[in-house]
Amino acid sequence: MLAAGCGGGGGGSSSGSTLPAAVVSVSVSPIVVSVPTQSSQQFTATVSNASNTAVSWQVNGVAGGNSTVGSISNSGLYTAPVVVPQSGTVTVVAVSQANTNTSSSAQVTITSGALTVVVTPSTTSVPLGCTQQFAATVSGPLYPTGVLWRVNDIASGNSQVGTITTTGLYTPPAAVPASNPVTVTAISGADLAKSGSASANIIPASACLTSLSPIVTMQGSGALTLAVNGSAFSSASQVLFNGAARPTTFVGPTDLSVTLDAADLVSPGVFPVAVQTGTAISNSAKFYVVLAIQSQLVTVTAGGAESDNVDIDVPQHFPLTLSLLGVGFANPAGVVGVEVPQGSSASLLLVGNGVQPGTFYVISGNPSDVTVTQPVVSDFTSTAGGFPAVRVQITVSPSAALGPRNILVTNPVGEISVLVGALLITP
Repeated sequence: MLAAGCGGGGGGSSSGSTLPAAVVSVSVSPIVVSVPTQSSQQFTATVSNASNTAVSWQVNGVAGGNSTVGSISNSGLYTAPVVVPQSGTVTVVAVSQANTNTSSSAQVTITSGALTVVVTPSTTSVPLGCTQQFAATVSGPLYPTGVLWRVNDIASGNSQVGTITTTGLYTPPAAVPASNPVTVTAISGADLAKSGSASANIIPASACLTSLSPIVTMQGSGALTLAVNGSAFSSASQVLFNGAARPTTFVGPTDLSVTLDAADLVSPGVFPVAVQTGTAISNSAKFYVVLAIQSQLVTVTAGGAESDNVDIDVPQHFPLTLSLLGVGFANPAGVVGVEVPQGSSASLLLVGNGVQPGTFYVISGNPSDVTVTQPVVSDFTSTAGGFPAVRVQITVSPSAALGPRNILVTNPVGEISVLVGALLITP
């Protein structure tokens, strides 16, 4: 057949022959780039030899990326993570939707952004006789956490402008200062040229907000009732959540109750809470909403040893800012796990890096087996050795499955740490 085909001279017909199909190809631009933390880079993908030119974007094999390696939109806009990944580089991939076996990639080097200091709340009113807790978030190449506090450029402040502790707790002076509002500044201990500031307006004595209960919830967990504690409350007092008034119940001069709708809690973050009475607004406190995690995806086998393979997305942050190190009933050295019988309650002392107000605690397995009462500010402490710690109350159902459980902690920026097999449920 080959000979006959070759012997037909130049006049043979081409009917019946089939040209090979064009191969689908993808190219990405740019293919090598450096992106600072929290910055963006637009990628473009060109698909050839296909009517469908759409692509799906991945970062390190994860569709759309995540908080650890950075995220990428459907249009190819890549946003670097808050911290540099441990490897220092990530791979952005465009996969052809016409032929999912065809793709192209780009190499992205994540670089550290400039060191910054942010003080929260950035603006607040502080009534005479109240206090205001400020917090400083330091980010940059080394991610140091230590800061030096000043009020109106005076180290630790003084009796005329108010004082501030090493932990950022500000106390106003006895009278409204001549220079008002005052400026609260946090200076990085790693680079004294870097600082962040907040404005505190000192107002005449009015309602004071001292604490919230709870102080944290999980994204999408639905409506909740928040207890607001303080002084000089009245029936005219209203709770402001993120600056907006919410339905408030007057319980007494030191207690208010407020209902937060599910819509208030759909997005993770840190939200200010204050009390308004007439035109006067109290000092503020923080309420935290953490990213949702699916602890029930962790399999617990009653009576058996639990696998180290935890079925959740656990970001690997570098440097590590959230890490559970151990759990005990009190403050003993070297204790890394506890046993709690069915039908009983216990106060657990959890120790680890980044254990601070705004962290949320979960026990793996069936959510109805173990009820966790989220800690309030006064539950946070430290061990004898100086490690951050928190006391967390749990209640174990009488019908809870026997065996080991994992303890998980997460925070508003999406970090997760797991202490595998740290809780053992016994008969």
